[in-house]
Amino acid sequence: MIGAAALGTARWMLEQGREWIRSRVVFGKPISSYQSISFKYAELSTRLEAARLMVYRAAWLADKFYRGDSSVSILDIANAGAMAKMLAVEAAIDVGLEVMKWFGGVSYFKETPIARAFLGA
Repeated sequence: MIGAAALGTARWMLEQGREWIRSRVVFGKPISSYQSISFKYAELSTRLEAARLMVYRAAWLADKFYRGDSSVSILDIANAGAMAKMLAVEAAIDVGLEVMKWFGGVSYFKETPIARAFLGA
């Protein structure tokens, strides 16, 4: 559950960041057209997808265990859950920090939705 919550927060922050980099124009073109921004966006999207798959795997193992599948132990579920939490929370923190950089100084005010989401992560 913690991994899924962190994943949802990270996805929301990345969506907000994507809208911002598409609309923010610098030197006559959107900042999403610059490689440093677009490559970082691709990297963060990839990390979120990996974390999402790990969260799904942990849930799948738990479902198998509670349906009576003897090939899955409680240790398997705990291990997968811990990995999912680690990946999702690290990804959420990294996404939050990067998106806050994209938004600039105003994103560091605690009243902004991005800062509040980051604090939640």
